[in-house]
Amino acid sequence: MGAMKNKITSSEVDIRQLQGSWFDGNLTIQAIGETGYDILQDEGSLLPAVQDGDILQRVYWPLEMLLVRTFFLPFDDPRFIDAQILSQELAERTGEELDAYWLAWHAAHVDGGVQGLVFGLPKQVREAIKGDQSWANCPQLLVDGWERLSAVQHSDDSCALIDADKDGVFIGYKHGVVWRGLRRLNWNLSQADRLTPEDMARQIGVSWQAMGMDPERDRVYGRVGADLQSVMDAGYGTWMVSCEDILEPRQKSNLAISEDHDSGLNFRHGRWAVQKSVYRFKQWKRPLVMAAMLLLLGLGVSWSEIAELENRAETYSQDIEAAFHAGLPDEKTMLDPLAQLQKAAGLSGSQGVQNSFLHELQMVSQTFGKVPWNLRELSFKNGDMQMSGTVKDLDSLNRMQQLLSQSLAKEVNIADTDLSDGKVMFRMRW
Repeated sequence: MGAMKNKITSSEVDIRQLQGSWFDGNLTIQAIGETGYDILQDEGSLLPAVQDGDILQRVYWPLEMLLVRTFFLPFDDPRFIDAQILSQELAERTGEELDAYWLAWHAAHVDGGVQGLVFGLPKQVREAIKGDQSWANCPQLLVDGWERLSAVQHSDDSCALIDADKDGVFIGYKHGVVWRGLRRLNWNLSQADRLTPEDMARQIGVSWQAMGMDPERDRVYGRVGADLQSVMDAGYGTWMVSCEDILEPRQKSNLAISEDHDSGLNFRHGRWAVQKSVYRFKQWKRPLVMAAMLLLLGLGVSWSEIAELENRAETYSQDIEAAFHAGLPDEKTMLDPLAQLQKAAGLSGSQGVQNSFLHELQMVSQTFGKVPWNLRELSFKNGDMQMSGTVKDLDSLNRMQQLLSQSLAKEVNIADTDLSDGKVMFRMRW
């Protein structure tokens, strides 16, 4: 097949609809450039080639090419969430291994913890972006469906959202401040297998109900075409949706989102975030860029060395984990290496006591995710732990005792219980 070409004619912002098995025609790129140019994508390449001198400003990644999952964690604040915690939680709850994904998420506080959506970008895509200088400094790698639905204006706490374009629809559901689901439905490309409006409406309704929507209670906001409006304005919640006679293609609809809109979800976060100073630096004219490069070279700053050190650090981390599991084959998860090694070696002391306490806190936190309860007091003295709180019923209390005994590898005793206001007050010791 060779290379595939799409002509770019805009002088400032344009749509690059890249056909191919990976992008499937749905990748949307916004760039800053002085002239029009061609984009070439080689067969088998993960990323399109960008002409030298042009700068990627924003990329909307297709929702269908991402992992999308819901999650709940017994934390007091979404700030306590990180990628490792999310990976462990989803692995325990669904059996999925998320090591192959770079994660971005949105979460909000609910009764008993935090809840939200997590998106996974395949790590081979991230590695391809890191290795391509044209892509490496793009500051915004966004989810197209998330951006479109987040931009829909509404004031309800709980509502269903829909945003249609010429090629299909994005749908989602929010309960309070928490997103319960997100999905893309396409009309399909060929006339032979194109969905009818009735089929599309049926799939939308089933998806909303699976996300938790109540058609008798919830309102629906967004926009659709006349074909869907005619079959969905009754029986699908209170319809507050605008109807447009002519809808733009998916890519133009993506780029129509205001640049002032900020949904707060970007794959370029954490140690993969692009510094604003670096991004602005890339927009200077060529003579100033060359002068700045000479200055950086004079100061001995080498981005390639930084990247090499980062890769080396990741390699060392993997080697440490491999050595840990080789030395302690019975330990399935590396939580607190020092404490686990001290325990295996039979060592004790103040440092060992401290690590033992941290380890037990970790086990208690993991049990929270399986049997939630309200914690009143947790104390550690002379090697003994005491915990008190309330739980919804006796079955949950017994389940909590069983899980703690298994994870701590010691006997956990229920010191006393008290039934009050439909809940069970308890005190445990181990």
